[in-house]
Amino acid sequence: MKPPDELRRRKALYKLIIAQSDILAAYTACDFFLKNINSLRDARYEPLFSAIAICYARPFVDNKSLGRLPGCWEKFGNKQLQKAHDDLLKARHEVVAHSDMKIRKVMFLPPGVTLAPLETAPDKWAWQIETYRFPIRRFYEFHALFVDVLHRIEDAIQAELVALYGKESPSSAFQLSLSDGA
Repeated sequence: MKPPDELRRRKALYKLIIAQSDILAAYTACDFFLKNINSLRDARYEPLFSAIAICYARPFVDNKSLGRLPGCWEKFGNKQLQKAHDDLLKARHEVVAHSDMKIRKVMFLPPGVTLAPLETAPDKWAWQIETYRFPIRRFYEFHALFVDVLHRIEDAIQAELVALYGKESPSSAFQLSLSDGA
């Protein structure tokens, strides 16, 4: 039977590794976004932003298996990084993973009435959803946020590995188990 501290450490390590994977996915999507999106009207803006927000937020929201990362991971000494983190999670809650009616408002357009970004007035009833989007420059801040968190997580993973398994590497690959017997 493993000591409780070791089981706690293995669970913490598992959370960190899964979080690293999620944030790396957000980083990769953000990198693609910055290389390919030049306009808020680009049809790829919304799905890419959704992927970025969902992947980044996963470690910071409740989940059934491991739970969220401890609150210390949501604290940043840099105000710009803190704002990027807070804004990204807020957007995930309001417009990406949920549809907050106070934020995503339906605007009806009667026949003959136009509203930006439409260029011609519709000949039948139309509608559009009003919401907010981040300007493209904000994605550079998100990118910097992901780099910061990824560096911190990598350091924490390495520290947990040394604490659990020592400085001597095992002689073969093995699966991280959260059960008491492994």
